[in-house]
Amino acid sequence: MTTPGPIALLGGGEHLPPCEAGDRRLLDLTGASAPAVAVIPAASSHRQFARTSALARDHWQRLGTSVQIVDLGMPCSEAADLIAAADLIVLPGGHPDRLMRRLASSALRGLIFDRWSRGAGVAGSSAGAMCLFRHRLRLYPPNPLGLRPGLGILTGFVVAPHFDRFRARRWAHRACLFLPGRQVLGIDENTSLVGHLDALRVHGTGGVVITSYRRSTEFRASDHLPDDTPLARPRQRSVPKGMTNPPTWTTTLR
Repeated sequence: MTTPGPIALLGGGEHLPPCEAGDRRLLDLTGASAPAVAVIPAASSHRQFARTSALARDHWQRLGTSVQIVDLGMPCSEAADLIAAADLIVLPGGHPDRLMRRLASSALRGLIFDRWSRGAGVAGSSAGAMCLFRHRLRLYPPNPLGLRPGLGILTGFVVAPHFDRFRARRWAHRACLFLPGRQVLGIDENTSLVGHLDALRVHGTGGVVITSYRRSTEFRASDHLPDDTPLARPRQRSVPKGMTNPPTWTTTLR
């Protein structure tokens, strides 16, 4: 049985020096001597796409990898080839609703899960980290802090990125009252949670906070999360019934 690959969840500030140590660790965990990285800036606006792509390319090249940007306008088959060849798949930050519009009904959604379940690494920052889970928090009215669907690659938590900003520590406990069976995984900016599912370690300048309706537990740099943390367990890929693959992965873009 193939073991799922490593993951990295970042609270923001991806592709900047404070996150470099965690990214180096993630690359080591892929086991590839010359890692290939596929960056999918699906959460970026068209205006920010070029900047996000350039920052990602410079960062991963500096770490000794070959980098491919999965362009928003390329055919789905070309994007799929880049992802299939990658040792690490990266979802940078931006707007989670935009990421979901572009990926949720695309064949790339299932391919990302398949690659991870067969050993490739997957990293998500901010909106990317939120959307990797089965559910994510709604950010805006109506019904702020309600649940919305995510990509479903991971489960067990909803992610609150930028946790050291926006007074997130104040509302996380209250939000758990409305999230039955789930906890809030708060990740500070310039901070990442890196490792395999049963061996996750905090890297960076901030902390990671697990909040339930009963209590909050904080982990700082170099701390390991308990190995029974219910972040995810391998499962069968879930694809909506009757879903067909669009000819390009931007056909759902609005």
